[in-house]
Amino acid sequence: MPSEGSSSKPALKGKIDDCLRSILDGLTKSGPSHLPGSTVDDLAKRDPLFFLIAGEASGDLLGARLMKALKAKLGGRARFMGVGGPRMQAEGIELLFPHTEIMHFGIVEVLKHIPRLLRRIRETANAVVEAKPAALITIDSPDFSFRVAKRVRKRAGDKIRLIHYVAPTVWAWRPGRAKKIAKFLDLLLAVLPFEPPYFESEGL
Repeated sequence: MPSEGSSSKPALKGKIDDCLRSILDGLTKSGPSHLPGSTVDDLAKRDPLFFLIAGEASGDLLGARLMKALKAKLGGRARFMGVGGPRMQAEGIELLFPHTEIMHFGIVEVLKHIPRLLRRIRETANAVVEAKPAALITIDSPDFSFRVAKRVRKRAGDKIRLIHYVAPTVWAWRPGRAKKIAKFLDLLLAVLPFEPPYFESEGL
């Protein structure tokens, strides 16, 4: 599981490049999109669809920069759909709904919007399975993202590669979460350099 370094600016070009390399390596070598002799050029020829989910403003920024990098690497042939904000929309994502619908800031807001959030989780998982993307890339917002990812894994098996960008802080709280995450994710991209061992010990 790659780490992105310790800088306070996780979206710097070098770090996006690290994430991009890990994602494309997985898709061309060991992911469900793998074909004998598959290369990045082969992947580009298939006009790959990436389904992205970003539930916060910071995730929208990371998602937009990752989309830009994917388009550059794949000769502009990458397609995107999912959940995000204005930056991701500017990079060409086809929004299922805006990320503001799943943003929440406190327990009162969460309780008030539980029915809507549960509905959006179901709708998003259904959309991913129906779209059959090369990969589902979730960015931050683990409470929403992981519920979607688990539903997708249950319904699609290993046909859709599941990738999460920005590892949850299991080292600070809910340490048992790393084991649970390893059961359904294919790739986890960490921001902080000391995070990988917490997940590598569980097989990620």
